[in-house]
This record gives sequence, C-alpha cells and structure tokens, in this order.
Amino acid sequence: MSKKCHSAASPRSASVAITTILHRLQIQLYEALGERAHLCFSATDCLEVLPVGCNKGAALTVLTQHLGLSLRDCMAFGDAMNDREMLGSVGSGFIMGNAMPQLRAELPHLPVIGHCRNQAVSHYLTHWLDYPHLPYSPE
Repeated sequence: MSKKCHSAASPRSASVAITTILHRLQIQLYEALGERAHLCFSATDCLEVLPVGCNKGAALTVLTQHLGLSLRDCMAFGDAMNDREMLGSVGSGFIMGNAMPQLRAELPHLPVIGHCRNQAVSHYLTHWLDYPHLPYSPE
C-alpha cells in the first residue's frame, strides 16, 4: 500500500516561505561576507552570490571594449536586480513592466516599456527601428 504525501501548504504559501528564507539568507550572507560578494536576486526565488564585480554591467563593459563600442551606444532591458548594473551603465536602459519593485525604485529615471509576456522588447525594438524619432508608448 502506497502512502501519499499531503502538504498543507499551497504553492503560493510555499513560494512566500522560500522568498522569506532567501531574504534572511541574503542578510546573513551580507553580514558574513560584507563587500566580498555581490548578492542579488535574479528572480523572487533565486538569490545569486557572485564575486564582487561579477555582474551583467561588468560583462557588457568587457564586451563593448572588445568590440570597440561605447556603452553610451548600447541598449539594455531588464526586470530583476541582477540587471541593475547593466541598466545603469548603458546609454539606453529600459525596465520591463513585470520588473521587481526594488529595481524600479533604484532606477526611477529609466522608462518602463511593458511586460515581457507581451513581447515588450520586440515591440519596442520594432518601433525604434521603424520610427526612431517618435516617442514610444507601450499601449
């Protein structure tokens, strides 16, 4: 006779519990590591622990230098805290409509272009290529 495992926790409450645990872990890691590690969330349930200076902005800097390009001429789109440095380093940074609230709060000067589930990046790029001098509205 097989036994079934039943959980009283709903998927939503399990997700909240995981997020709470990860935020506590982030605090503990910061207290233990200080500035020796780069801690950020790439999703509500994914805490990244990286070497200092290891982020998308640094990677894009290396790439643009290798290609002989300027970060001012680059465009980037992001929705999570692991996009912060990249969005802040390019000439044209855009925040997705589904972005983490903390990302929007830390980069309030960047425009929000729409939700990723609605192909906002594709719509923005199509508009930018077809009508580069007209303002963009995600609606």
